[in-house]
Amino acid sequence: MRHITRVVRKFMRPRDSWFYVKKVRDCFFYRSRSVAPPIRLQIEPVSYCNLTCDFCVLSQMQRKTELMSAEEISKIVQESRAKWVQLSGVGETFLHPDVIEIIKAVKKWGPVLKITTNGTRLPPEICRGVVDEGVDYIDVSIDTTDEELYQQIRGRKLSKVIDNVRYLVDYRNSQGSKLEVSAKNVYNEANIQNLPEDIERLGDLPFDDAFFLWIFDLYEGSDLCTIREEYLEIIEEAMGRARRLRRPELV
Repeated sequence: MRHITRVVRKFMRPRDSWFYVKKVRDCFFYRSRSVAPPIRLQIEPVSYCNLTCDFCVLSQMQRKTELMSAEEISKIVQESRAKWVQLSGVGETFLHPDVIEIIKAVKKWGPVLKITTNGTRLPPEICRGVVDEGVDYIDVSIDTTDEELYQQIRGRKLSKVIDNVRYLVDYRNSQGSKLEVSAKNVYNEANIQNLPEDIERLGDLPFDDAFFLWIFDLYEGSDLCTIREEYLEIIEEAMGRARRLRRPELV
């Protein structure tokens, strides 16, 4: 019941309720077309990635190497009238050669813009473009704070990603931008043991926030989705550490 209540609250916030009213109206009076724009829109500008993470569904897919143009994305955002746009998917957005033009094309229509990235393709000029063009949120998928484990999972150096994020945050601060940069950790049997240590270490990394997902939330049916009893114990330990670090009055 508590879970249902949370879901209802999420989707019935006062600022969004009018959109749902219009959707109901459409259902009864405008069956041929929808006049209520979506609240959120997810677009995948790039169909491929520069990493080959074992747990990623992309490793099990056969896809063409394709890119969406800034013009195509601009048209979608304009016609949808979405209030929130997220550039993400199984492809890496920052592999797009015209990614800054895409950002401009989205922001031209005024929505909140969030980009999810693996953080490996954030050279200084791209970081400056992200800040200067008004991106609102960046989620950086790292999945662990352990250098060796990161290399096993993603085949790259975590230290390089952290350097990229540090430059992005420093430039943001110098420009007075409101960009929020978060760490995104997806857990499975390969990295769940490291969750408590990640809770401890993330406070020393240049992120404004962090959030944690079990792989089931992304890839239902994956072989890595099994939740074992010992995993629940690890999660309890991690929650205890988080409370001690952030909310000691709750311990």
